[in-house]
This record gives sequence, structure tokens and C-alpha cells, in this order.
Amino acid sequence: MALVLGSAIFVVDTFTPLEGAVAVLYVLVVLIAARSGLTDDLFIASACVVMLTVVAYLWSHGPAPTSSSLMRAGVSLAAIGIASVLAYRNVMATQSLLKANDALRKSEQRYRRMFATSRIGVLEEDWSPLRRMLDGFDFRTTAELARHIGEHPEMIAEAKRFPQIVAANPEAHQMLGKAPDTSSLGSIDRLLAPTDRTFEGALLAFASGAPSFEGETEILRSDGSTIPVLFSLTFPNGSDEDAVLAFMIDISERKHAQEAMLAAQAELAHAARVATLGELTASITHEVNQPLTAIVTSGNAALRWLNRDEPDLPEAIASVTHAVSEGKRASAIVHRIRTFLTKTPIEHAPLDLREVLNDAARLVERDLSQHNVVLRLAIARDLPAVSGDAVELQQVVVNLLLNAAQAMSETRGRRVTTLTASRLADGVQVVIADSGPGISGDLEDLFRPFFTTKANGMGMGLAICRSIVTSHGGRLWASSEKGEGAKFHFVLPKAN
Repeated sequence: MALVLGSAIFVVDTFTPLEGAVAVLYVLVVLIAARSGLTDDLFIASACVVMLTVVAYLWSHGPAPTSSSLMRAGVSLAAIGIASVLAYRNVMATQSLLKANDALRKSEQRYRRMFATSRIGVLEEDWSPLRRMLDGFDFRTTAELARHIGEHPEMIAEAKRFPQIVAANPEAHQMLGKAPDTSSLGSIDRLLAPTDRTFEGALLAFASGAPSFEGETEILRSDGSTIPVLFSLTFPNGSDEDAVLAFMIDISERKHAQEAMLAAQAELAHAARVATLGELTASITHEVNQPLTAIVTSGNAALRWLNRDEPDLPEAIASVTHAVSEGKRASAIVHRIRTFLTKTPIEHAPLDLREVLNDAARLVERDLSQHNVVLRLAIARDLPAVSGDAVELQQVVVNLLLNAAQAMSETRGRRVTTLTASRLADGVQVVIADSGPGISGDLEDLFRPFFTTKANGMGMGLAICRSIVTSHGGRLWASSEKGEGAKFHFVLPKAN
């Protein structure tokens, strides 16, 4: 079309007597060529019509042109030049738009592909109704909103009904147990389990303009069951639209694994306590026999005081009182042993660590004497109270004292174990030292599960001890100089 039109304009401009600026019509040729969207076509067409204009001018007017013809030629060339420049800018703008549209289309395809094939549940939600609800309250700060929620907790249940689920990927549908039908999803109120406590934080983050919010909650499936999920919400950044993306990961297997691990740890700790108690049977028997013997002795004494010709009631009462006291002591010993063996949940409470350490020392006294070990106690009187479980802390001390005794089993000469407890600025430090040969190698290996230096050891005692101390907010470590024995230190924070 451009070629035919250009040829016709050239013929009219060159071989007809028309005196007007016929060459201006070449602008049409330029515009037609520009419709191809190719800059090469535009350049070729522009160069050709300029050349045709000059040839027609020279053909018609020769070497001596008039001023009017020269002006008409100039106007024609100017029009062609302006049209070419404008057409070039239009072509470049069109190409830019086409590239941008192609990039947008590819980005949309990429997003849809990720949305559809992702192994993470993705929900697209519309929070604009919630935005309008918050605007109706006219809260000036997030703190005002938080205070209002505290005073009116029913607002959370109401607010959950506003955000609407717009779309869900196949993984999200599978997690929810729903068919791929967006209309069946509804508001997030139908998605969150009644036990959810994260929506308030998400609401405050959304109102404050935060870019995202993360948490862990439970969601409802179509059959009424719940599944635990980790989720992340991405909020819009300053746009008018309130489109929110929610990413969810099913952590059911992880939860089951955690529960199994906790159960296994509880079983392992229980087995360790039973094994430790088995080693202490002789000491326990000895300890229980002491108050029982005292009870029998006091009872016989009371009978003798009563069987006299003149019963000595004050002495009899004193003997019975002593028997009752020893009976209570025996009961406490039995109760401590029963607690030591139970699998009931551990409860932390303020403890007198002096009493805990003294009880543990008495518990192993007979076993240490059988190893010819002398136990020295250096327990400060001003120890602050610590928070924890007495039985577990006794287990730590008993295990460390027995380890010290066994470490000196081949030591010649005097065998001494020292139990020291001193006050720290923020807690208590306990050190159990022996006069054995010391420990060689990496001391941290001692606390690895199943690592043992004993021929018949299980390798779990020190690992359990460190776990117990760590659960009490403290830390346990070892130090040793060759030939100077070993020391086990543990630090516990003082009770609040």
C-alpha cells in the first residue's frame, strides 16, 4: 500500500501542473509504513519519500526554482520529517508496550504455574472488607486498636468474618479436604479452628501496615478435623487493594515426631532413674533401716519407761515423740523414692538447694563408703532458692557422685570426693570433684548420648544430667587436669 500510494503521489507531483504542496501527502506513506511496527520499514519509507520529493522538485523546477516552489518543497520535507519522528516514537513506544505485555504475560504464567504446582498451600484473600471495618472505628494508633480488643474480645470473632478467600491452589484444597471450588471456601472464619489465637496478632500487623505476619495455628478440614500448620501472611505495600497471600505448611508429621521424641525422652529418663535406683538399692535399704531401727528403739524405751513401778511419763512421751519423728522421716524417704520412680509430669517450684544436696549426699553415703570414698561437703549457708524439681536435681547430683566414686575405683591411696556449692550473683554453682586420674580427650564427648568410658556403661547418664540442668535454665560442663582428678560444674539460676 505504501509503495502504490508513494508511486501515485510521485506521478501527480512530477507530471501534473498542480502547484500545491503535493509532496505533503508522502506523510501518509510514512504512516502506513509505520503500521508494520518495524523501525527498518519506517526508515526505508522515510528515506524513499524524501528522495522522491527532491527528485520531483528538481524535475519540475530545474536549477532555477522560484521562492514559492522552494517553500512548498521545504514544507513537504518538514512534514515528512516530523511525521517520521513522531511515527518512530510511536513505533518505539509500541514495541516497549509489547515487550512489557509479554513480560507481564510470562510473569503471570510463572505465578500461575507456581500457584498451581506449589507443594505449599497458598490462599489469596481479600481483606478490603476488614479495612473498611477498621476505618469505621477511626483508630488513630495500633495501640488504641489493641486496647479496644482487650476491652472487647468479641471483636476478634466478628473481624474473622470479614476477610474473604478469593482463590486457593490445589495443595491448599487438599489440606482443607475440599474440592477445587473457590466459592466453597468463604471467609477465613470458616478456616480457622476455634483454638486459634493468632488472628489478633495478624489483625494488629495488618492495621499497623506491617509487610507480613507469621505464626503457627490449626485449620479446619471439611470433615471437622484439624491440622496444625505454619503460616505466613504477606500484606500489600501501600496499594489501594487489600489482597493478602497466605502460605501454609502442614506440620502434622513434625508434631507427631515431636510428640514421639518427647515420649521417648520421658521413657529414657524414666529408665535412667530406674537404673540409677537399682545401683542405689543397698543405700536406700540402709537409709530406710535407720529410722526403722530408731522407731523400734524408741518404742522399746517407751515401754520400759511405762513398765516401771512408777511410770516415767515425760521420758515415755519423749520416746514416743522421737519414734513419730523417725516414722515421718521414713515416710519421707519412701515418698522420695516413689517420686523418683514415677512418670508424672515434672513441676518446677522454689527449692532449698542445700536440702536437695544434703538429701542426695545421704542417698549415696553407703555406696560411697563401699568404694572407700570420703565425701566432703562444702555447702554455703546463704544459697538463694532455685526453681526446679527436687527429684531431678537429686538425680543429677547422685549420678555425678557415683561417677566420681567409680572413677576412683583403681586409685591407690585416699579417695576423696568434694561437693561444693557457692552463691553467684544470679544463681548457684555446684562443683563435684574427685581425686581420681582425671579425664583425657575431648570433655564434650562425655555428654554425647551413648558415649561411655565404662566397660558396662550405657553412655546416657551425663547426657541426661545435662538435659535436666538445661531444662532448669542452667548449664553443665566438665574440667580436668591429668593426674589431678575431674570436676563437674553446673550452674542454676536463682528463682524469680
